[in-house]
Amino acid sequence: MLNSTVLCSRCLCVFRTGRIDRTLTFPSPRTVVTSGASQPGSTVIYEGPLNRQIRAIKLFSLSTSALGLLFQPVLLVKLAGTSLWLQAVAGGSVLALALVTPVLLHFITGKYALRIEHHSDTDRFSVYTYSLLARLKRLDFDAGEVHVPDLPGMFTSFHVKGVPVFADPRYFSDKAAYVRIMGLDKPVDFKLGRPPAQKSHEKT
Repeated sequence: MLNSTVLCSRCLCVFRTGRIDRTLTFPSPRTVVTSGASQPGSTVIYEGPLNRQIRAIKLFSLSTSALGLLFQPVLLVKLAGTSLWLQAVAGGSVLALALVTPVLLHFITGKYALRIEHHSDTDRFSVYTYSLLARLKRLDFDAGEVHVPDLPGMFTSFHVKGVPVFADPRYFSDKAAYVRIMGLDKPVDFKLGRPPAQKSHEKT
């Protein structure tokens, strides 16, 4: 069994400005060889700059929520001699913080694209995000299944099969793939404000 390996390469771009030669280094796509000979390789075209921070925040939130749920019975025992109203408020507050905080955090971090890969054999893409429990989640798609809203929502760059995804365009190593995903290679329809019936009538 072949272990998963990641091959990294860097390309140099040399240009001349006046009498001074400057060399800039740009990241090139990284080839990922999956384990097993039957599975084709893929190319990493995007990797989020905050992957470690997002994972650390989600794990911290989940751990504090678990501690809060474990602490709730102890809190109720300590409040056994108090009124039922005080017990309900204290227990409900701890339960709400333990359950609501990870959900609210996932509302933001769940859209964050950790990595986007391009499969050259099928000409499809895969985007990786975190689930509610910080598990790696993969969504396969092609360029035609991407919808870019006219007014993007909060922390949303595009939708893949109805799922919002946030990706920073500055960290795409393959600009041509970014253009395809965002639909920038498609012709612009300047008659968006007209009904479809009128558009078809004008074509005829």
